[in-house]
Parts: sequence; C-alpha cells; structure tokens
Amino acid sequence: MLTLVKRRAPKAACHLTLHDLLEYQQDLLAVIIPPRVLDQRFLELAEGLRRVFDDDRLSLAASRMYGPDDQDRHAQLVRFADHLHIPLVATNDVHYHVPGRRALQDVLTCIRHGCTVREAGFHLLPNAERHLKAPEEMARLFADRPEAIARSVEIAERAAGFNLDELRYEYPDEVCPPGRTAMEYLQAVDKEDYYTLIVIDNAFDPSREKYSRDRTLIESDTAKLVHQPVAHGTGSAFDWGINYPQSDAGLAVPPAGDEPPPEEEKKDVVEKTKGFLKKLKKPI
Repeated sequence: MLTLVKRRAPKAACHLTLHDLLEYQQDLLAVIIPPRVLDQRFLELAEGLRRVFDDDRLSLAASRMYGPDDQDRHAQLVRFADHLHIPLVATNDVHYHVPGRRALQDVLTCIRHGCTVREAGFHLLPNAERHLKAPEEMARLFADRPEAIARSVEIAERAAGFNLDELRYEYPDEVCPPGRTAMEYLQAVDKEDYYTLIVIDNAFDPSREKYSRDRTLIESDTAKLVHQPVAHGTGSAFDWGINYPQSDAGLAVPPAGDEPPPEEEKKDVVEKTKGFLKKLKKPI
C-alpha cells in the first residue's frame, strides 16, 4: 500500500484514499488524528473509516495540550467518539522529547515557513507541552476518560508482533544472474564499457561493504534501461561512486542528453580513467 500511495504523489508525500484502506485494511490498526476544526466533513470521514475498520481496529486520538480551547475541544472529541462508537485513545502529539527543546522546534518551524521567530506568529505552538509525558501525568490528564489510557496500552500490545529492527535495506535478489555473487557480476558488467568503476582509497569500509555492490548493479541496470551511463551523484552517501573522470580535476558528470555518448567518447573516458587510477595507484 505504501508503494501505491507514494507513486501517486510528489516526492516525500503520499496520496491515500478510502478505497486503498478498504483493499489493504486486513491486519491494520488505525488511529484517526482529528483536524483542528471538527466539522461535518471530519464526521463523514470518521464514519467511512468506521465502516472499513469494523471489528474494533479503529480509534480516535485525543491529546491534552493546555491550549486556550483545550477543555472545549476535549469535550467535543468525547461527544464525537460516543456518537460514532469509536474508542478514544490517549495520545500526546509529541514534537520533542523534553520541554527544553521547544526553542529548537520554533527554529525548525521558522525554517519550514521561511520566516523569523518574530514573524512566525501562529505558526508557532503556544506552549512547550508537545513533549513526552510520564505515565502518571498522562493518567492525570485523562482522569475523566481512563479507558483512553487503557486503549493506548491495548493497541501497543496488539501491535507487539512488530519490531523496528525489521526495518532494513532489502535489495532484490534478481540483480545477479544465477551462480554469481554481486561482486562477480559487477566485475563482469564493468568490462562492457557502460561505465568505469573508480575505487577511492577509503572506500572499503564496513558501512559501504554491506550495500554498495548490490546498489551499483541496480544503478547499472537502470542506466541500461534508459541508454545512459551511470552518472555522478547516484547514491553518493558512501565514499565511492560510478563517475566520469575530468581531465583536470578528478570526477565529473557525463554530458547531458538522451543519447548515449559516441564510441570515441567512451574510449576517451576509459583512457582518462585509467590514467586517473594510476595516480591513485589502484588497478582498474
């Protein structure tokens, strides 16, 4: 589902519909984060989600932030939850771990909106309550709805099968032909003159070793699909890369355009790369 909703939207955004949730809702627990204004549109959305998550897998988030309308908003959320038969869950709208980090939060907010702290106005939060609170304080804040605290514990227990350690890089197995390791295949495709592998002196460190071989093969496959050499900047988090050498100062980006460079240019690139590697005392 995440792949689907990210493909529809610009980078760093998602476009999720109720139809998506209906199709992929199995084994999901959902918590509705209420908007600032609890209007009829929100009520209709919550009713739609209740129909999708119809077996006690839906909750309505409630936070106590000591705002000027905190009491009225909390009472309105309670009425919504009771009307929709959706259990409340105690949340905290956390933006930082301790109150002392509010100043940093304000600075980051100003960077986001392109303004100074003096100009930020209502872009900034009114107090320093968006921090992690102790269980005792959360119980006091929700003394009128202790079931909201119990619901948060219940959700945590029901989701206990997931561990953050499960989130890791997983490269596809099909990047290598059968019977070849990633390094063997990388050495083979390197000889096809699509690009030249340049190994910088400090490249072979543990952080690069784990992912770089498979990643480079993926870059190579992508480059072949668009008939382009792999260019400088394709995953430069590690201290090595696939690059074209520059005659005067090391590495540079290949010429722009949709057509691959001519054979003469490829040969010239290879020769310049060999010369560059000799200076590094690294064999090609």
